[in-house]
Amino acid sequence: WKSYVPSIRWYGARNQFHRWLLGLDGYRGLLLGNLGTSYRSGRPVAQEIGRAVGITLRLSLAAIMLSLLLAVPLGVLAGGRPGSAGDRLSSGLLFLLYAVPAFWAGTLLIIFFGGGDFLSWFPPYGLGDTYGLTTWEAIQVQAHHLVLPVLCMVYPTLAYLSRQARGSITSVMQQPFIRTAWAKGLSPGRVLWRHGFRNALLPVITLMAGLFPFAIGGSLVVEVVFSINGMGKLTLDALNARDYPIVFGVVILAATFTLLGYLVSDLLYTRADPRIRLGQSGKI
Repeated sequence: WKSYVPSIRWYGARNQFHRWLLGLDGYRGLLLGNLGTSYRSGRPVAQEIGRAVGITLRLSLAAIMLSLLLAVPLGVLAGGRPGSAGDRLSSGLLFLLYAVPAFWAGTLLIIFFGGGDFLSWFPPYGLGDTYGLTTWEAIQVQAHHLVLPVLCMVYPTLAYLSRQARGSITSVMQQPFIRTAWAKGLSPGRVLWRHGFRNALLPVITLMAGLFPFAIGGSLVVEVVFSINGMGKLTLDALNARDYPIVFGVVILAATFTLLGYLVSDLLYTRADPRIRLGQSGKI
């Protein structure tokens, strides 16, 4: 029976784990911002991630902003008139977009618009060489290179967010206060956007929490297809090379941004719905 009793022993704090977490003998630990050293390059993990996360942020933030600007109004308009021709058409197109694999869409964009067999409107690879350029010139060069990868990242997010926004507004438009607004003689646009839209924002805000880790994690498929050295490609290369300090650093950063996303969502709840307030206990 003694085999089933756990044996707890304390060997002190001078071990590899505590050195990595807290730091010992002049070594700065994780809690002091030291993520370790890359096995492949020999450079600090913070430098490797810092270089890649800047590239991914440009790509992901552009895709997120464009997705929100398109998905939310599209979902609200479709949900305001459920069952209409516009609703059926947009639903069919969005389901079709959501079913398209990202690697296939990226390949088609390169073939048709990136100098493949048809048009050569956009550069198909990388973010361009901005060495020696002014800030405005560098922005123009990178914006030109980002068009195709941003489009490849927008369409699945657009489909998902718009469907969620449509379902939320459809549910809200059946509430009693909406019937009261109609009884007051308000215009359809005012009922939809003034009364329905704000109350339908809560599920969308909840989904926005998941966009924070996406903003720094990027899209692995898109970065590989378009040869962009961002966080997704960095993580894939680190996994293939078993560069575990890089992998640990990416996981820790993604977890931090996930917590930050939920915090921002909780704060936005109070702005979207006046009935929600943060109490003295810190709970909503």
